[in-house]
Amino acid sequence: MKAAYNKLLSNVQTLSDLVDEEMCELPEHKFGGDDLDLEFNAAQQFEYDGETSLYEDEEMQQFYEKLLDLRAIVPQILLKDKEEDLKIEDVEQELLEGGDGAEPSSNEADNEAEELMLDEADPADTNAAEDTMATTSQLLYDKFLSDLPTCVNRELIDRAAQDFCMSHNTKSNRKRLVKVLFNVARTRYDLLPFYARLAATLYPCMPDVSTELCNYLTLDFRHLVRKKDQIKIETKIKTVRFIGELVKFGMYTKTDVLKCLKMLMFDFTHHNIDMACALLETCGRYLYRSPDSHHRTRIYLEVMMRKKTALSLDIRYNTLIENAFYYCNPPSSQNLVRENRPPKHEYIRRLLYKDLNKLSTEKILRQMRKLDWKDPDLKDFATNSLTAIWNEDVVVQVVDGVLEFIRTDMEINFPKYNQRRVCMVKYLGELYNFRLVDSAVIFKTLYSFITFGVSYDNDMPSLLDPPPHLFRLRLTCVLLDTCGQYFDRGSTKRKLDYFLIYFQKYLWFKKASPYWDMDCPFPMSIDMMVRDSLELVRPKEVFSQSYLEANQKAEKLNDEFKEKLSGLLPFHDPECEDEGELAPIKEVDEELSTSQNKTSEEETSPSQPDTRSHLGSQSQDPTTSSLFPSAMGRSHGVP
Repeated sequence: MKAAYNKLLSNVQTLSDLVDEEMCELPEHKFGGDDLDLEFNAAQQFEYDGETSLYEDEEMQQFYEKLLDLRAIVPQILLKDKEEDLKIEDVEQELLEGGDGAEPSSNEADNEAEELMLDEADPADTNAAEDTMATTSQLLYDKFLSDLPTCVNRELIDRAAQDFCMSHNTKSNRKRLVKVLFNVARTRYDLLPFYARLAATLYPCMPDVSTELCNYLTLDFRHLVRKKDQIKIETKIKTVRFIGELVKFGMYTKTDVLKCLKMLMFDFTHHNIDMACALLETCGRYLYRSPDSHHRTRIYLEVMMRKKTALSLDIRYNTLIENAFYYCNPPSSQNLVRENRPPKHEYIRRLLYKDLNKLSTEKILRQMRKLDWKDPDLKDFATNSLTAIWNEDVVVQVVDGVLEFIRTDMEINFPKYNQRRVCMVKYLGELYNFRLVDSAVIFKTLYSFITFGVSYDNDMPSLLDPPPHLFRLRLTCVLLDTCGQYFDRGSTKRKLDYFLIYFQKYLWFKKASPYWDMDCPFPMSIDMMVRDSLELVRPKEVFSQSYLEANQKAEKLNDEFKEKLSGLLPFHDPECEDEGELAPIKEVDEELSTSQNKTSEEETSPSQPDTRSHLGSQSQDPTTSSLFPSAMGRSHGVP
């Protein structure tokens, strides 16, 4: 309509000049706020703006707009081949249009090209040299083409364009290059932006490369759309993505790509939906925010959303359509305000989130120790960032926070925080590995997983741990996988053996629940995960094969504990009670711990090596319990 209006206006102006009359003033339509969604100006196309830019970020804008200027780098003599090829084509066209009507053969055309590019020479003297040079040049060009898939950044692809102009710029080589670019592997979507940049970089010097490539892609697209078969989806997506990349470089016209999108919208089913969404995800934002293609792109997006609502599509297609639509026209959102932090806080965040890695651990550790830990504000920020876990009082706060989080999530039992729970449990295991918590904290946490809020009566299920809820099994396995391999000697070995007996009872009770049947079997992934964890900590142990067997082992262990504790319980004398006097009470905890320490000293040999290598054995470290009394004394997760 705009082109028709301009043509009509030009004719009216010509007519007014011929009749020598002034042309009447035509009314101009004033567009309101609802007629145009976006306002564009020339400056916005060159200055990056996050809200109106054609690209996602400034780096991508430079990738598509800042191209290598080959004419300023490559000598003009090496670019002469393109001009000579054009002259050859003109000569061929003149011969075809000549009076004799004879079509020149390919050999004659090649001879004419050689005459235009090279001086005449004696064939007998130069035949052998030309064959050798041709073979060498062919091998070098083959290597150049084989290295193209490795050009996966802007510097490499620009260097490839420069090398092509310097060493391989011939008509036959350009045709081969076009075929190699077109026949890119159907799954190598990552190469398409760089191949498109190569064609765009070569365009000022040799426009036939991009022109032929666009023609190949157009023919292939029409063939795939008209075929209407539901195969070769990867090839179809590759073709439309390649077209989209060329559009952003200006090699493929916006009018043609919108025609392609219209063809896909006409039969919006099956693979056409995948192709349309892939095309919009590649260049939809560019088309929507360009002034000359915004209106038509907006119409096609509206049509696509109406078809999505009208047609009963699969959920996958609905997701693809929504993603493509919101990529082209993202919803308005408020810009996030960057928080202004003090320089010291920014320095701590940089040490933690940018500089910290396996190679810089010691360096970061020295820098963190130099901080002013007497400053309350700085210490609180470091605590919240979990950076200074080697500082004593900060460690206590970190450990208390981890244990409190684990206990609170067991009380809430909200699946939304399951991933956080896994992270915190694994973090607790790493704290033990680095000698920041005692083994008692680990075992208290393990027992809390299988006892807190747990009901072994199927008629009265627990709200905190219902029968289909298996996440506590995963948490137990995560903690055992993280630090369970260190409980292989002394008292910690015996404690883990005891725990595994009760853990097997809990596992088999879950598996024996009436909730699991033939229609809804117990998840095999959970079963395999538990089996792997048990084999990791006790590879030679024979575990229970049924709930009855696991329950019998647990009851037998309870009887053993009752016998050991019977001698430590206070003696109750009824006569003393009648006289109003109380019998003396023994310190059960002290005597029990004393007897356990004696047993541990007998079982543990001083010559046994440390299983935690450079981290040391937590149970044998006499300073750990004294360093963190508050963390060790809190009974988190113990019923």
